[in-house]
Amino acid sequence: MRNCKFLNNIVKKISYKFFYSKFIFFISFFSLIANCNIEIPVHLSTRDLHVILQNIGPATASRVLSSPYPLGGNEGLEIGLTRQDLDLSILSNLGNKTKIQNSNFSFPTLTLGKGLYYDLDVFISLIPFAQSSSLSHFSTQIRSKHWKSPHSPFIISSIWHAGYTTLQNAINFQNYGFDILGTFIFQKTCMYFGVGTLFSNGRFIGGAEGITASLQTETVTSTQAHRVLGLDYRINEYFIALQTDSYDKKFYSIKIGYRF
Repeated sequence: MRNCKFLNNIVKKISYKFFYSKFIFFISFFSLIANCNIEIPVHLSTRDLHVILQNIGPATASRVLSSPYPLGGNEGLEIGLTRQDLDLSILSNLGNKTKIQNSNFSFPTLTLGKGLYYDLDVFISLIPFAQSSSLSHFSTQIRSKHWKSPHSPFIISSIWHAGYTTLQNAINFQNYGFDILGTFIFQKTCMYFGVGTLFSNGRFIGGAEGITASLQTETVTSTQAHRVLGLDYRINEYFIALQTDSYDKKFYSIKIGYRF
């Protein structure tokens, strides 16, 4: 009996070290690419603010980017690194028409997922190291499986999400939404698709150091339909996911990760 307990303790220590090494790998890699510089024009009119919210706000919304199949209760855990595109070219035509040096760049987010019950998972995504970056982000998702086909590898699930993103401490995006997903699950791959709605708020800082033409802090809102198409490919516990999100414009993202 003592030998069994001793062996169990060794296995647990090895598991903890393995998880810790994976976590450190993702953090180290993440820290190398988390730094980005964003140029924002000033003297933005109310119309300009709506254009920014419609075109850039959805790019900061939460992404699915992994198999919607549940992680499997209390033992399920996922860690991943997501890369999302952020197209800033529209900013060159707004406000004082500041020329954007890096109009197209991608920003990474670290994602952690945990199974709560058999059919219910929670995910959080964030950008740490905000002191060295002009962009910070935090979002959360709740995923729930509702139905599984008895005759085919197909499930229907829902995702509720909310997130907050800051650009240069001058623009704050708040995104809320939900999606209904259908997923075909095969041996090493799964393909998911769905529709939903995104509600966005944009808060633009005013004042002498602000970016609005009125010099007042202004808030604008928008609602957009959402369509999503994604593919998840697994290699043992590792996976890579690709996704296309369609709002008024399309956005692309990719994620690498590890499922325990």
